[in-house]
Amino acid sequence: MLAYVQGLSLGLAYVAPIGVQNLFVINAGLGQSRARAYRTALIVIFFDVTLALAGFFGVGALIEHSEFLRRVVLLVGSLVVMYMGARLMLSRNVANPAVNADIPLSRIIFMACVVTWFNPQALVDVSLLLGSFRAALPPEDSLRFLLGVISASCLW
Repeated sequence: MLAYVQGLSLGLAYVAPIGVQNLFVINAGLGQSRARAYRTALIVIFFDVTLALAGFFGVGALIEHSEFLRRVVLLVGSLVVMYMGARLMLSRNVANPAVNADIPLSRIIFMACVVTWFNPQALVDVSLLLGSFRAALPPEDSLRFLLGVISASCLW
């Protein structure tokens, strides 16, 4: 049970500060129907959980061992996140009921993937936090810890 609580706590600490991702979900909640906002949130949860699993199982080690890959991820990810964040913050059409908020599902999936997987803050956090925590966990606690992290993503 302690491993689950540790995973839940660390998961909340990891997912709460991902600003662009949270802004994306909030924007969907404000500008779309309830059903579409829930669908957007579930898509973001999917990408968040896959990122957590990848970080726990080693994507952080790959980025850590390749200086070139780390720099490319940080540069490209920073540019993409700044662009998307600026577009979300400067959007003036969210509260206007006359605007067609029916964003195609493929675009929602693409944007959710970008704000999660191309976010350098999220990549660094997940690889450092979850990757290093995995090294300290006894193997029998790994599943409970991961379930805690996944629960945090769903709760947030």
